[in-house]
Amino acid sequence: MKKSLLLLVTILFVFASCSEKDKEMEGDNTPLTIYNVPDGGMVLSSDVGSSASFIITSSQSWSISKKDGDSWFSVYPMSGEAGTTTVTITIDEANPHYDDRSSNITVGNYTITITQKKLNALILSPYKQQVASEGEILEITMMHI
Repeated sequence: MKKSLLLLVTILFVFASCSEKDKEMEGDNTPLTIYNVPDGGMVLSSDVGSSASFIITSSQSWSISKKDGDSWFSVYPMSGEAGTTTVTITIDEANPHYDDRSSNITVGNYTITITQKKLNALILSPYKQQVASEGEILEITMMHI
């Protein structure tokens, strides 16, 4: 009889703890994934109209928050429904300074750093270029910002 009672209490405890865990997971943790964000965040030039995009895939609705005083860039869209959405960051004000400026946006549990390069900056792609050992032509395009 003691073994049956102990087994029953153990089973009830397991079911009770599982249901609590499920409630916690349904709470604040929106299941979403973000793609196409480099490790250092999104880096844009100082020019007005410069833009970069990333992708959100979510099974629930989501929203992005940013500081009210950050008028130098915009985010579109700021919210979305379940599915896959491309989000674009656009520079709305030229950076008149000789230092980079940065801010963060937040979506779910993710924080993404947005950096606008300083005036007259040289921006290099974060991707590697490989050249064959026997040699080949590698084209590099440079823009004055």
